[in-house]
Amino acid sequence: MGLATVRHQNATSKKPNISTPKRHHSNNKLPIRHLDHRTHIQPLTMSLKAQYASVTEAKAKIDQFVDLIGISVGFKAPKQSYGTDFQATIELCDKSATIYENRLIVRIFRPDAESLPQEMDIGETVVVFKHIKVGALKNQGNSLVGMTNKTRSSWVICKADIPNKRKSAGGQNKRNDRIRIRIVDNGPYRVQDPEKKKDLLSEGEYDACRELFEFFHTRGGLAGCHGMTERDYNEDIKPQQEVLKKAALIKEIQLDHFYDLTCFVQHVWSHNRFVEITVTDFTENKSLCPRGIDPFSDEMEPTVRNETESYMLEGAGVTRNPKKSANKKWFEKPFGFYSLKIACWDSWAHKANSEITEGCYLALTNVLIKRGKSGQWEGSISDGKKARSFRDGFKVLRSDNPALKPLHNRKKELLRLVAQKENERSVRERKVKEEKAQAKLAAELKKRQENNPQVHCGYISVETTTLGRIFRMLDGHDVDFFNRRYRTECRVIDFRPSDIRDFARRINGDTGACGVDLEASMSTESGHAKHPPEWYWCFELDVVGKEDDAMITIHVDDAGGRYLLTPEPCDFRADANRHKYDELKNELFHLWGNLEEVKTRRRERIEVLENHVKSLINQYNSGMHDQRFLEQRYRNLAVQRQEIQGQPIIMDTAVSNKFFFAIIKEYGEDDEDGVPERKFILENTSVSRGLVTREREKALDRARKRTLADSDQGSIQVPEGVDLMVLDE
Repeated sequence: MGLATVRHQNATSKKPNISTPKRHHSNNKLPIRHLDHRTHIQPLTMSLKAQYASVTEAKAKIDQFVDLIGISVGFKAPKQSYGTDFQATIELCDKSATIYENRLIVRIFRPDAESLPQEMDIGETVVVFKHIKVGALKNQGNSLVGMTNKTRSSWVICKADIPNKRKSAGGQNKRNDRIRIRIVDNGPYRVQDPEKKKDLLSEGEYDACRELFEFFHTRGGLAGCHGMTERDYNEDIKPQQEVLKKAALIKEIQLDHFYDLTCFVQHVWSHNRFVEITVTDFTENKSLCPRGIDPFSDEMEPTVRNETESYMLEGAGVTRNPKKSANKKWFEKPFGFYSLKIACWDSWAHKANSEITEGCYLALTNVLIKRGKSGQWEGSISDGKKARSFRDGFKVLRSDNPALKPLHNRKKELLRLVAQKENERSVRERKVKEEKAQAKLAAELKKRQENNPQVHCGYISVETTTLGRIFRMLDGHDVDFFNRRYRTECRVIDFRPSDIRDFARRINGDTGACGVDLEASMSTESGHAKHPPEWYWCFELDVVGKEDDAMITIHVDDAGGRYLLTPEPCDFRADANRHKYDELKNELFHLWGNLEEVKTRRRERIEVLENHVKSLINQYNSGMHDQRFLEQRYRNLAVQRQEIQGQPIIMDTAVSNKFFFAIIKEYGEDDEDGVPERKFILENTSVSRGLVTREREKALDRARKRTLADSDQGSIQVPEGVDLMVLDE
């Protein structure tokens, strides 16, 4: 008797229905899609254990309905049963039946094959059954089989995801995160909404699935279930299971065997005698030759950032002509160990050349896996002697064909994993970028410490711009200047006027570029008003960049000079302001080192040479000396003066000063012809007040003593610019 006989006997049996124990809840009679987890949530208690029978207990309940949770140790794809339905077969084990020989076979029946599970990862899939009937097959030695009922039975198929081990800060492996149970399929009425699909099981049922999976894998998984080591299982049992499965995935194919494959076409190439196609079903086989890119390689560019599901499913952006280039997504081209090259020979070559296009879907039949000329695995379809049948070697499928649903699911899962890896790589890159930014900031701070610490500037958050880059700002722009501020690193190489006593000028109504803000100049830190100033700052600094040799001239106006220097502008040549001149000279020394001393020596040497030249000219005109000797002497003096004036002061090895950070502002000013000229002015840069306090106090002491000595009356005459707060001490 067949399975139909068993069904008939069950239908005509006069026995009372004792299949539903009283301890079962009434809502268990509904399909799983109607269950509400809010009324079911409970921990893994004795009530939940009593609701679900173990495999051993289920075998003892013949002709009864049971609920069962088991882990899949075997699976057979849907096929036509002996009746009118289709059936899929699942082999289950649990804690009560840990070895393969004690498994329970469960058969799921549905009117169409699409309603059944299409594939299953054995050893990693947990199945929850509701209301399956246990029966004995008399034609198979009364072997026990669980069978689903058309109206009452339901099932939920769960996949267990094992998270990777986390590493502590010291590099040691911590324990694994909790295993995640993910629902991948259910029946008989499938739930498509991911959120609703999560509610098909209660928290207690999720815990039961997780506990069973952990128990199964702590006992060796599939290898332990077969009572052998992992190595023996991979060598003996696993290849047999894969060979027996003719409708296989690329990850399951073996050499010198025939398989039926359902694939996505990535590439088509027509030769003289055959047509070569490259296909994938989005599973990986390390025995294949790696092609194109690897989606899990760290060198892979971002792949799934702008992809849409319609683009992926419809295969848009591909071309019928393989010689014509087209913009494709990474999975539409051969990639990694996921792509299999198949040659279509004989009559199938002509058929493939006319029907197969890049981006279509194929159902391939009797694909022979063999070694190619280069030693890599390849597929072959032909009607020659090695062909097992004379059916068509392939069939083109529409993208909405139900048979392609597992392939679409694998593609989505692969895209999800690639996107996850891409996100992880982005996080790593962002972390590396942040670390580089931190290192750059640390180097910048260190460089600032190496620079002149006695000069400070504002706008610390502004990025440092080199002088060479500032010069190149106008490249490609049809403008004469920008109104911008820059934070740059520079060093003073020259200044004008040559005498620092001329840095201050008397206000005579026309200050030119060195404008004077009288209101700002009259205000003081103490808030006391002063008389309108008679003098203002106006000088220029020639500076050179640190990372390049670009040089610019910076104008220092009255506002920039008052911010830069402590002393008020005045007549520094007057004896009464000798203390202010000393203070100015001291602060400028902190700004540019011994530049003034070297320049003064150069100027004095040039003055000596010029005096000698004047003396020689007078002697030459008097005619009292040998004119040829005077001419020779004059030429020597001219050469010496030219050597001194021709050598820039920056080339003088005696100059010793440091680079410093400064804020410069770019602006435009019309020249004599009315053409805008690009200029720069100093802002928000100052010599550190704290570092010159000692010298300033010394200058104030000298001023106080000089004032007391010059006093002719009982009251003390306070010199201009001396701090009254200091004198009151």
